[in-house]
Amino acid sequence: MNQGQTVFAQIAEFLSHNEFNRCVARYDGNRRVRRLSCWEQFLAMAFAQLTYRESLRDIEVCLGVQHRKLYHSGFRNPVKRATLAEANENRDWRIYADFAHSLIAIARPLYANEDLGLDLDATVYALDATTIDLCLALFPWAHFRRAKGAVKLHTVIDLRGKLPEALESDPDRDPWSITFAQARPVSIKFADDGFQVTVRGQRYTSGDREFRAMNITADYKVEISGTGSKLIRQGDLQIVPPNFVPGKSRLSSQQITLRFDLPDGEVAAGRAAAGEAAAEEAAK
Repeated sequence: MNQGQTVFAQIAEFLSHNEFNRCVARYDGNRRVRRLSCWEQFLAMAFAQLTYRESLRDIEVCLGVQHRKLYHSGFRNPVKRATLAEANENRDWRIYADFAHSLIAIARPLYANEDLGLDLDATVYALDATTIDLCLALFPWAHFRRAKGAVKLHTVIDLRGKLPEALESDPDRDPWSITFAQARPVSIKFADDGFQVTVRGQRYTSGDREFRAMNITADYKVEISGTGSKLIRQGDLQIVPPNFVPGKSRLSSQQITLRFDLPDGEVAAGRAAAGEAAAEEAAK
């Protein structure tokens, strides 16, 4: 039987204490802290993430069961849920954001030559949208549905290593939810120097608003230079119902509202992520 370090302690050894301490010092994170340091808070939340804990009580109970091994895992004292809750509420989130970016910078070169199983030399990204449920009693600004609170987190993921490239959350805007059409939800049409991407949505919802079937289309041009290739969108987004005929069909007032309200950058990023691999192949 292994009498050495726990698996969690061995994983934590790969983390740089010096870099983490620099992040803490940058925002004075340990000021007036007596029991649960920023490092111990990070370890507790990392443990919760790795072991799929679902609540503060869950974290407290699981760590308490292994109280004899806590010191050798980096904890000076038992973790109490009230103390952890206070730390999560009051500590500066930028400490952990800066540390995460430093870890991503270390990990990215390690996956630089990973085989994606695709005939592409360029970097391929995927756009992920995750809804994080929140309690409206604690977060009254996070209206998602009439009786539900949530925020939507958009993450661009580098498929080589599955590393996040960028994080963006906009609490001031109602998040959009798209139910894709069953037939050809995303289609790409290639031309000589570019391509056209169409996303077919069966339903669009944002807060209390709901819009029925609409197609979102954008045209991209591929420009190749000595440093590589890039995509340039041509014209505005085309947001119309299925079977819409310009000059013959008319948009309803609700459909016109969707054309102006739908986040242009969010939709364009989704289409760009869906068609980036094909665009890079066309640029060759």
